[in-house]
Amino acid sequence: MEPRDRRTCQRCGARYDWKRSTTTSLKMTYCSTLCEKGALGFTLDTVLQGMRILRREWQPLLAA
Repeated sequence: MEPRDRRTCQRCGARYDWKRSTTTSLKMTYCSTLCEKGALGFTLDTVLQGMRILRREWQPLLAA
């Protein structure tokens, strides 16, 4: 493992390999989803799961 793969978690200060981090959106910042949730109060995955992308042309069809 090369030294550039090692990061320091912004929450707990642990050294970790960012390629193996369990967080999907903030791998370069937090070592795990637990640290991401502990620091932010939520995970970006939960925020993104609540979003829907909808084409403008389809909005009238789904408005009913």
